[in-house]
Amino acid sequence: MSKMKKNHIIILIILLSLLLTSCELYLPEKEIIYKMALNQNDEYLISTNEVVIGDLAVEKIKYGEFVPDEEKVSYAEGTINSKITDIYVRIGDHVTKGQLIAKTESDQISDTIFFQEIYTKQAVLRYEDAKKKFDQNLIDYYQLELLRLISISKQNYLSDLYAQFEACFIYAPTDGEVVEIIRTVGDIGIGEIAKICDKRDGVIRISTEKEADEFAVNAGYAAPIIVSPDDYLFNRMKNGTAFTIETNEQQYEGYLYRDIGTYMLLYGEEQTLNYIDIRMKKIPDDIFFGQSMTVIYTQAHVEDAMVVSASSVYTDVDDKHYVYLVKNNRTIIREIQTGLMTDGFVQVIDGLEVGEKVLLLR
Repeated sequence: MSKMKKNHIIILIILLSLLLTSCELYLPEKEIIYKMALNQNDEYLISTNEVVIGDLAVEKIKYGEFVPDEEKVSYAEGTINSKITDIYVRIGDHVTKGQLIAKTESDQISDTIFFQEIYTKQAVLRYEDAKKKFDQNLIDYYQLELLRLISISKQNYLSDLYAQFEACFIYAPTDGEVVEIIRTVGDIGIGEIAKICDKRDGVIRISTEKEADEFAVNAGYAAPIIVSPDDYLFNRMKNGTAFTIETNEQQYEGYLYRDIGTYMLLYGEEQTLNYIDIRMKKIPDDIFFGQSMTVIYTQAHVEDAMVVSASSVYTDVDDKHYVYLVKNNRTIIREIQTGLMTDGFVQVIDGLEVGEKVLLLR
């Protein structure tokens, strides 16, 4: 072999040794090290996340509507078969017990009362005069009794007219909010005219699949539930330990009140509709029936967990979880065991230590 060929072979061996040294082909059980020199211009260097200790909470969000509890509603009802002439309230109005809600036709009854009062007064006067004549033996007992019965009949009829006239006016049976106006002007005013419910008896009703939803538990379960009007923005729990959540203005607490199943025909088939009702511990004055509500509750909660950003974890086809661990200006693909996962963070059970840094992948 010529001297020049020997020199070429020596150079190739040296280059191959340098290449193998720089690649560091080291394959432990859970780590695969890749050569990725990190410098100040490398975007990965500034896109890292440190493994820390914190509290995690998984929150579920449902959407419902603030509605009256049907078991607690009252109705303003008419009892006279005449047309409604006036309705004095609107949906959403607050009414007090005894407040006038509506009125039916009363002019004819009023005219009848006017004349009947005259007839009744005349009948009473005739009977009083007859008693004096009876004492003077000017009339007999049967004549006196007839006038007495006529007087009583007139008075009873007048009382009935007063009652009919009073029935033309429909009043609120209790304090509360007007939830629904059932009849309109021109309708016959007999039966339910307006539905009324106190806001303290309101519930947040949510449609739910009973077998798959965590809300389907025994009524009265004191779940950590937060409710917020959809008009407001709300922030997530910062540490997951509290059972309240702050909106930009207000916060409310609630609890599961009742689990309901109803049946209906849908496209010719019987369907089961499941609802849950949530009560608020305190009802704000500015919440109204029919308002859309957001309900948030804590499904799972872990304190003092080792956590890492969810953006640094990826999952392969075998459902195994990995991170790119940054160590000595190199990245190490490391498999980790995960626990509770939220939208922003992942609990690390094994595979990392507090203080280690991993790449943010997105």
